[in-house]
Amino acid sequence: MKYFNLILITFLLVSCSSGNEKMLQEATELHEQSLKIEKEISIKFEELEQLKNNINIQGRALTDAEIKFTQEVDLLGSSLHQLKENLAKSPKSDPTKISAKESLAIQKELNDSIMAIQAMLKAIKTPSGN
Repeated sequence: MKYFNLILITFLLVSCSSGNEKMLQEATELHEQSLKIEKEISIKFEELEQLKNNINIQGRALTDAEIKFTQEVDLLGSSLHQLKENLAKSPKSDPTKISAKESLAIQKELNDSIMAIQAMLKAIKTPSGN
């Protein structure tokens, strides 16, 4: 009976460890995917930011489309800045700080945020003539 309990405990520890490893692996993959998408978004955002700056220095009254565009770029910039802060602060699947389940939940939330920002980026229409 003593050996059965020992084997049972060992089996439970190994199975829990295996589940944690899978969650940590998934969290790591999500984090890497988020970083990759964030870099792509940053490049496109810089292009939009440059266009916004070109529009703002024209020395004339802006059209409604140009005003809307500059506001959308500003909003995107704020969202992207917040995302970068969150990505930098997010635990990188360190099991000594948080559980694998918590790490995975955080990475899923960050990934959802970056997908929303990516959708914002795609929805921005440049004003005609620019």
